[in-house]
Amino acid sequence: MRFYTFGAMIGLVALSMMPVHAQVTVYSNDFQGGSTTGFSSSSISTTPGTVSHAADKFLGEFNKDSVTLALAGLDPHTTATVNFDLYMIRSMDGDGQFGGGGDPWSLTVNGGPTLLSTNFANFPGNTQQFQNQANPNVGGQAPQTGASEANTLGYQFNGGTMDSVYHFSYTFANTGNALSLVFSGSPNEDISNESWGLDNVVVQTNATPSATPEPGAFALAATFGITGVGLLRRRKRRK
Repeated sequence: MRFYTFGAMIGLVALSMMPVHAQVTVYSNDFQGGSTTGFSSSSISTTPGTVSHAADKFLGEFNKDSVTLALAGLDPHTTATVNFDLYMIRSMDGDGQFGGGGDPWSLTVNGGPTLLSTNFANFPGNTQQFQNQANPNVGGQAPQTGASEANTLGYQFNGGTMDSVYHFSYTFANTGNALSLVFSGSPNEDISNESWGLDNVVVQTNATPSATPEPGAFALAATFGITGVGLLRRRKRRK
């Protein structure tokens, strides 16, 4: 019994020395301080605000634009996760079957997969592709379907408030010490009618901690285990 207990202890010591993956935040920005570090654009705007959503700063406004977030010096990892809020502002027409569209929007990993390719509508009567993250490309959805907030930012169009907020979270395979995310929109009308922006951008990786044990540490654990087992056997013979 003591032999197995001692063996279990050796196993626990060895496991404790192995590297463990952990979610590490490598980028976080709510733009309230005005910094746009990492992004290819330095454009900052402030929402008009409402009772439901106080005025706050965000990256934008954008129209027919592609905006890149480039990160470098990342620790070794196998997956990355991006979280962000997407602001759709004023008369986005989605599929545009009644004019003014379509208004495509996408998020792509540079050199990697397209995480989202769809469109959004705020204007009553039009429809949009976006429904939810599991099924983002089915046309004919009602305006603002799947939005976490509707008409809360305070942007006015056609005599009323017209905007929406969508929250997204994507995890994807990624390795190497650099990561580049490309956010792109192409509304069919000018920026005074249709625009978009980003807020609360957070990027995480499942990085391996840099403080990993040296190979000698594993050898020491093995030596310790073999020596311990030998001592137990010797004691058993004496008895």
